[in-house]
Amino acid sequence: MFSLLLTVFIASIVAMLVMVIRKAIAIRGLPHTPAKPFILDATPHPHRIRSFIKEISKEGVHIILLTFSRGFLFIAKEWRTMLKKHFPKTYSVLYGQPVIGEKSTSSFFLATITEYKEKTKRLRERITSEEPKIRKPRAAKTVKEIRDDDLIM
Repeated sequence: MFSLLLTVFIASIVAMLVMVIRKAIAIRGLPHTPAKPFILDATPHPHRIRSFIKEISKEGVHIILLTFSRGFLFIAKEWRTMLKKHFPKTYSVLYGQPVIGEKSTSSFFLATITEYKEKTKRLRERITSEEPKIRKPRAAKTVKEIRDDDLIM
C-alpha cells in the first residue's frame, strides 16, 4: 500500500515539474514550444452527442416503464386489500377461487378433477373395508425333474 502511495506521489511531482518547465519555456519565448496545445480539444463530436442522447433516452424510457409498472402493481395490491377488508363478499365474487373441502384450486377444471379423485379414493376405501380379505394362496414351487439325457459327462 505504501509503495503505491509513494509511486503516485513521485508521479505527481514529475507532472508538476513538467508543467512548470513548459510554462517557463513559453514565457522566455524559446523555439521549443510545441505547435499543438498539450490539452486536447474538448468539444464533442456530433455522433458522440447523438449516441449520448440515445443512451440517456433509453435509460429514461426504462425508468419510466419500471415506475409505471411498479405503480400499477402497488395500486392493484392496495385495491385488493381494500376490497377484501371493506367488501369481503364482492372480493370473494371477483377474486374467489373454487374451494373443495379444505383445499383451494386455481381453476374449475382442476377443481373437478380433484373432486373426482377424492370421490374415487373414498369409494376404493369403502370397497376394501367391506370386502373380506381373501389371501390368494402362493403358488407351490415345483422341482424340475432331471432326466438322464440332460446330464452330460
